Amino acid sequence: TQPEESPNVIPANHTTPDMAQAWLQRAQSQAQLGTPASLALAIETARQVPAQSPLRSQAEILILEWGNQILNAAATAAREDVKSGIEIARQIPPEHPLYGAAQQQIQAWQHGLPSPSPELSPAANP
Repeated sequence: TQPEESPNVIPANHTTPDMAQAWLQRAQSQAQLGTPASLALAIETARQVPAQSPLRSQAEILILEWGNQILNAAATAAREDVKSGIEIARQIPPEHPLYGAAQQQIQAWQHGLPSPSPELSPAANP
């Protein structure tokens, strides 16, 4: 007997063009908020567009664009607060083409962090 599939999971080989379009539209709607979290969600949604779909190339372009937006937001945030920048950069999913770049940036920021923090140093309180 065949294992019964979940009703909410549709195998990629059963995806219709309308379903691929629905994934892409949902991803674009999620990305409209423009927050790093919504962009990361949009990336994950766009990755649902099957590789054999004619819309996959459009999805790949958007995935790369949204990843760039997350990295830009991380860099902007890091100018004010490195820890915030790191948290934003960590939202790039491991499967994303920019994941390696995000990890390198995170490492650079981590090595640039002061240790210990001046607020905790006894010398900071005269």
